[in-house]
Amino acid sequence: MRTPVGTRATGRLAKTDKVDAACSPRWGAYLDLRPTSSVEAARQRLAELVGWRDDIVPAIRANMHRQRQARDPIVRRDIGRTGEDLCIRSS
Repeated sequence: MRTPVGTRATGRLAKTDKVDAACSPRWGAYLDLRPTSSVEAARQRLAELVGWRDDIVPAIRANMHRQRQARDPIVRRDIGRTGEDLCIRSS
């Protein structure tokens, strides 16, 4: 709800910052508003996830290459399990 609408509901005109400042906390309390995380925090989280993904994708590719080159079936299986774990973590 916008402050001018709220101030009109209280019979006051919201033509000044002083009136807005006085009415905003009241409407926030009335509507039981909770603080939301900032866009900056979400961007930071996304940047960290993208950075992590940029690191893990080459590791997955290298692991797949190692698995193709492995001659021993047990080694190939263990490398494959590591690759599966990396893929699950990157999902």
